[in-house]
Formats: sequence, C-alpha cells, structure tokens
Amino acid sequence: MAKIQTNLLTDIQIRKWIRAGVPLAKSDGGGLTFTLSAAGAAVWVLRFSHAGRRQEVTLGRYPDISLAAARLMAAKKRFALVEGVNPADEVRKAKSHRDWTVRELISDYKDLVLSTLAESTQRSYGRNLKRIENGMGAMSVQSVAPADVVAQIERVKAGWVELFTLWCALRGIFKHAAGKKLIVASPCAGIQLEAVIGKRPEKRKRLMLTDEEIAVLMNADMNLENLLSVRILLATGVRISELNNALKANVSARV
Repeated sequence: MAKIQTNLLTDIQIRKWIRAGVPLAKSDGGGLTFTLSAAGAAVWVLRFSHAGRRQEVTLGRYPDISLAAARLMAAKKRFALVEGVNPADEVRKAKSHRDWTVRELISDYKDLVLSTLAESTQRSYGRNLKRIENGMGAMSVQSVAPADVVAQIERVKAGWVELFTLWCALRGIFKHAAGKKLIVASPCAGIQLEAVIGKRPEKRKRLMLTDEEIAVLMNADMNLENLLSVRILLATGVRISELNNALKANVSARV
C-alpha cells in the first residue's frame, strides 16, 4: 500500500492565500484540507470515508487553530476511524449535548409541547413562561438548582392559583429538558410547593339559589337589557366578564 503524503502545506503559503482572498481548498494530505471562502473565512476541514460514504468535519478556523494543531487533530480523528469511531458522529453528539439557556428551553417547549395543549392552558402557561424567561432566561439549564426554582416562585407576587400555574410551568419545562437529556434530573424534584407559598386557601363558597329564588329572579322588575343578561347567565353558566366581552353575533336573538 502506497504511503499517503501529508504535511504538504506551509504557514507561508496559507498566509499568502489569505492575503490574496481567492476562494480555494488545498489539501495537506490525509484528508486534512485548508479552505478559504469568498467571505474570507479560513477553515480547517477533515475529509474521510466511513462505511463507504464520503464525509467531512470542520476542525476550526485558522489562525485560531494553527497548521500544527490542525495536523494533530486530524491525526487523532484518523486514528479514531481505525477504531471504528466516526468523527462526524462525535461532532453531532457534542452539538446535541451542548448546554442550553432557559430561554432556549422555553422556546423549544413552546414549539413542541405548549402548542399541543388547550388554548386556555397556552394562555395561563404563556404568561408564566414569560415570567420565567424574565427571571432566569439567561441561565444555563444545567446550572439551575432547586434554590433557583424556589427563588423564581418567591419573586412573583400573585395569588395562590397563579403561583400554582407558575409551578406547573416550571415543572413542565424542566421535565422537557430531562426528556431531551439536557439534564439528568429536574431541579423541581423534591420541592414542596406548600413549603414555599403555604397551603391553598379554602375555596370561596358559592351562593346556590333555590328553584323559587330563580323563578323570582327570572321575572324580576328590571329593564330589558338586565333581564336578558340575567337569563343568559343562568342559562349558560358563563362568567359575567365573558358575557361582557361577548359580541352581539355570539348571542342568539331567541334568548
């Protein structure tokens, strides 16, 4: 087997090509190639064959990676090929396991998970995801600790139900992170919400009308607009705010 020629390039040649600014690709042998783009980006590329396919990986930019360093990197990856390791697979794994920011995690969660939930859930989670993004968006997902989650809940001034929704949103995004293997375990694990915001207040008791009271209300002496509003509320069970925001087209003339 003929010996593959290597070390064909010199630093003097490379600097000359960069000054000229003409796009090119020059081999140093053994698959190591110096490339220069039309935009002037000087990059080292290793070209190789694996499982019958021609592939390549980017090693880095010149002069950040010198000629000598590029040769060393190429030699290590050629040796890995002999051991059956595809350098392109290693690069893909490194990219997939890179650390995300909480802001990036939230964006991915919105696209893949939140978009599939009910509209009301999207609204309630959406405003709390915005709070999380404002509070910890720049943090590394891998660096978020339980104390950070507790601090995020404590700095939001809202009622118990809204804080519970915030808690659900936090658990949702970090469950998503664990599912993508960005983290080993959710930082929400082990946190007891009651220890952070206390027990849920007792639900407000609802006023229940008897049949006789409803009959009186339905026939009460009031202007037509109020009477129709009362009848719609009793018939549909909607909230007053929902009726106030309803369009005329939403209300049947037969009511």
